[in-house]
Amino acid sequence: MYHFIERLHTLYGLLQDEQSKEIFQTRFAIDMEKSIPNVSRLVLQGSNKELFFLGWPQSQKDALKQEHKKIFLYGTGIAGRLLAEMLESEHIDFYGFCGRDAEEYPDGLLGKPVISSDELVAHKDEYCVVPAVIGKKAYMEISQFVREHNYPEKNLLGWADYNSMVEQYFEFPELYRRGTVFIDGGCCDCESSYRFAQWCEGEYSSIIAFEPDPDNYDKCCKKTQDAPLRNFQLVNAGLSSQSGTLAFNAQGTGQSHILFAESSAEYVADVDETDNKISIRTVAIDDIIGDRTVGFIKMDIEGAEFDALHGAKNTILRDKPHLAICVYHLRGDVFAIMDYLHQLLPEYRFWLRHYSPNDFETVLYASVDL
Repeated sequence: MYHFIERLHTLYGLLQDEQSKEIFQTRFAIDMEKSIPNVSRLVLQGSNKELFFLGWPQSQKDALKQEHKKIFLYGTGIAGRLLAEMLESEHIDFYGFCGRDAEEYPDGLLGKPVISSDELVAHKDEYCVVPAVIGKKAYMEISQFVREHNYPEKNLLGWADYNSMVEQYFEFPELYRRGTVFIDGGCCDCESSYRFAQWCEGEYSSIIAFEPDPDNYDKCCKKTQDAPLRNFQLVNAGLSSQSGTLAFNAQGTGQSHILFAESSAEYVADVDETDNKISIRTVAIDDIIGDRTVGFIKMDIEGAEFDALHGAKNTILRDKPHLAICVYHLRGDVFAIMDYLHQLLPEYRFWLRHYSPNDFETVLYASVDL
């Protein structure tokens, strides 16, 4: 235990800014308890938290400051909390929250009362409401509810939703050694490869993208045939610590993943193949890259990142590439991956950023001084 705390203290000290340190602490809290307060805190610490408004012009926001009716935010989840923070920053007061789970907040939320949907409807002439949700489907459900109860249209004040503003994987451009190889681990539809080429203004030697899912691979082949990328190599394989075969859940989406044994972090080697459970080829980066200089490795491979980094050990020691590694798929990934990288290459310094309105899409960046 003492050794673990010492390692934790060392890694925490290698985080390069306060935002990274806050995310580090919150991810540990989520590993212990995945609760709405913990996830909300993570989202608020994200590098790109932003709310946008549909049907809510600036003139209406200005009018809210003089509004004498009680304004309620419909939504007690992450979007509602984000909206509350934003309104407060613009000095727009609101009365409270509304939600179907109002009974779970007998003491209110963020110092404001929480009322039920029935209470909102009962006071529809005096209460204004702002739907604060994530996704159009949730907004449509709220809209349908208020329409069915003849809620006055003038008291329904637009829609607040979460919007991603920052490019995931591609912050810190000054840390990429231009003119080198980019490895796109888990390229899915090749979108990240195209974004990389644009991000570095085409100053790379080659792009090597890995995608084991057959449907995703076919999509990548078609996309890159229609819109070719310079010096682009697409490999139909998953990344691992060594070459071989593993069982794989092929969904044709970004959620396709190598199968783990139930209640353990061990891979499943063989599987009775069905429509979506198949065997895939795996490779190690060290076995593929040869003498080419790697300047950037991105991995978003649904929990296989720790193992795949072991398969890139020699490349990392030789080239000291900039890394963007997802650390949200498995509990403990933040500590385990940072610890491995620091012991492998003590010169690495770390940053953490978060990119979604839930607990997904936390990325660890690692770089050495250029």
